[in-house]
Amino acid sequence: MKTLNRALLAAGAAACAVVPAFGPALNAQADTLSQPLALEDVRHALTRTSFAAAPADLQAYIGQPRAVLVGDILDDISALDTQPAPAFTAQWRAPIEFLYAKNETLGELAIGAQYLNLVELSTWWMVEAINTSSPFKEQIAMFWMDHFVTSFEAHEDAHLTAGKFQTVRATMGGSFRDMLAAQLRDPAMLVYLNNVENTAQAPNENLGRELLELFTLGQGRGYTEQDIREVSRALTGNSINEDGAFTFRDGEHDAGPKTIFSATDRFKADDLPDLILSQPSFGPYIVEKMWRYFISETPDPAQVAEITSQWKAASWDLPTLYKAVLSAPAFWDATHHGTLVKSPWELYVGFNRTFGTAPLELEELHDHPLSAGQGLFMPPNVAGWTEGTAWITDASLAERTATLQDLTSQWLYDSFEPYDTPEASQVQASAETNGLRVGLVGLDWAWKEVEDDWRETGFSLSLYDVGFQGQTYHNLAFSVGMGEGDGEREVYFAIEQEGCGTGCPLSSLVRRVQPEIDEEGNAYLEFWLNPWEVSDGVGRLSSTERDFIAALIKAVPAMITDTKADATWRFLAEDAAAEGLSLPSFDEVQQLSAQIVDAFSRSGKLSGAVQNAPELERGISHEGAAGLPREIMAMASGSTPAPRSDDDEAIDQIVDGIYNSLFEERAGVYKARLRETFADPDQWLAAMPAQAQTSAGLEIALLPVRNPALATDDKAVQGLDDLLFSLVLDPRFQLK
Repeated sequence: MKTLNRALLAAGAAACAVVPAFGPALNAQADTLSQPLALEDVRHALTRTSFAAAPADLQAYIGQPRAVLVGDILDDISALDTQPAPAFTAQWRAPIEFLYAKNETLGELAIGAQYLNLVELSTWWMVEAINTSSPFKEQIAMFWMDHFVTSFEAHEDAHLTAGKFQTVRATMGGSFRDMLAAQLRDPAMLVYLNNVENTAQAPNENLGRELLELFTLGQGRGYTEQDIREVSRALTGNSINEDGAFTFRDGEHDAGPKTIFSATDRFKADDLPDLILSQPSFGPYIVEKMWRYFISETPDPAQVAEITSQWKAASWDLPTLYKAVLSAPAFWDATHHGTLVKSPWELYVGFNRTFGTAPLELEELHDHPLSAGQGLFMPPNVAGWTEGTAWITDASLAERTATLQDLTSQWLYDSFEPYDTPEASQVQASAETNGLRVGLVGLDWAWKEVEDDWRETGFSLSLYDVGFQGQTYHNLAFSVGMGEGDGEREVYFAIEQEGCGTGCPLSSLVRRVQPEIDEEGNAYLEFWLNPWEVSDGVGRLSSTERDFIAALIKAVPAMITDTKADATWRFLAEDAAAEGLSLPSFDEVQQLSAQIVDAFSRSGKLSGAVQNAPELERGISHEGAAGLPREIMAMASGSTPAPRSDDDEAIDQIVDGIYNSLFEERAGVYKARLRETFADPDQWLAAMPAQAQTSAGLEIALLPVRNPALATDDKAVQGLDDLLFSLVLDPRFQLK
């Protein structure tokens, strides 16, 4: 059974089902925007678009034409952020799979560290939303994050989540076409909807289906199942690389002709935005969704058609859409006041912006929305958050009300102490070696193959945080091997195109290779060399290329030794047994590595360079290398032993230590960015416009719908603390 308060909230939100029809003409919008703003108009518009109306907002806009407020709201979209991006976003990122392969405990700890990064990202957003003078920017960012849905829980990689967040923020002030194109290349999206598994040989329709059903046209509106299949074919090849960045895998792309919306061509993902935006159901679907977010749960067909027409005429420019929605007569209609329910995020941010408060404990910024059912960057499914009355259950209402009571009590009775800005702790890279230094080494694969009289053994290594000749590089992967038969022996060193990471000095070398064709007819790039030859098209090696390859070859035995305790050996043995393959032992691979170095150093074009190459140095370039806390990096590099994966007590101690040190370190930064505008309620009331300094005026300023039971009047406020408690804890305060 619903509680009384829950019933009040549901009834208020349901009132928006009755929507009067308005004419679609532009002069209706112009007439709407020419009207002077009353107190309730300012409160309504800013609560819907900017979380709340603070005293300064009410003072500035009451009596102004509505057009002035709409213009100022929309100007905010291009404002700069008030704070730099979270520190972890500038760090490199070692894949979780790589760390699991080193040691299962490392993988678990690295995931824990990523959750800490997510807490920092959500804290950053909450601080930005509370502090910014451009709140509409954060509201519209939430709208698009909840439209082009991805979830941290799908990949447990805060770097991907932060990248998605930045992609949305960078494109939400441009055209929808550009935003959509960016989403089809967004790594978090490609992982979340399995497009990294979508290949010509094994199609996966997840992204193709949601692209049409949820992101652009609406379920069952203007497309067929065949369109979904063809769109999915066009999306093949859009994937990510080892760095977690977008890459197009030509060998996985279905290059055949496709028929989409009756048009036939050899379409790729980059062709899809124009195809989709040409469909008649596209514009109304997006407008209706934005209508439900900002106006009411029941879109008016005539006004939707008018807004769509204006938006299309502007080539789907997003600021034009925002302006048309906020200019619609329905947006300002009093029958829509208080008919939508604030999300937990809006409720918490809105309270702090309304009263100019700041949380006493930083944990509140992450915990309050999460405990009320809205963990930032973790929506429940691909459809996103269910808005409206779905936010209100008996449990969530109790949580929301308790939060408001705590926040009000803190403001009324506790003293806010400004935080000192902590000393800058920028992580500086140490001076890089002129030789070869490697932070992390991992075995990717090892093989032993026999065909007729030919026997071949080889292995692949991945390196992270690599230093060479004064420069630091993110990652590098390469293979070495030896084949014998008919009295001949061949050794080789090889790098595939994707094995050369960000800034790798060998990337230009790989690009010079003549493409080869695999058994399935797909082109690929792979550089290889033996003591006497190199891949076709490469030409002469530069001195840097020669010396780097020589140093890597000379270091192979030492690198293999570093992998001896890696879990990879067990994983590979299990895979090989399951597939009936032959896997060389560690001792065999170690012996092979010495033979390869000997072969390259005794003769051939690299012999002198291999002989004179520096010895391998081990160690990290700086704290934060590979995006790992120092404790985990020390375990990954072997300088500190990692506990067994079943030693829960030891792992818990490590996690607690990392959490406490990192959280305290990062919390100091964000606490220092929080400020309180009003020291007490009396200052806040004095800053309000005169008409809001009565009990009835305060009710209008804080509640979207009047509550007769409060019996407020136009007399001066008596007992401000009690009145504020009554207004904030009134269920109508949770409506917008």
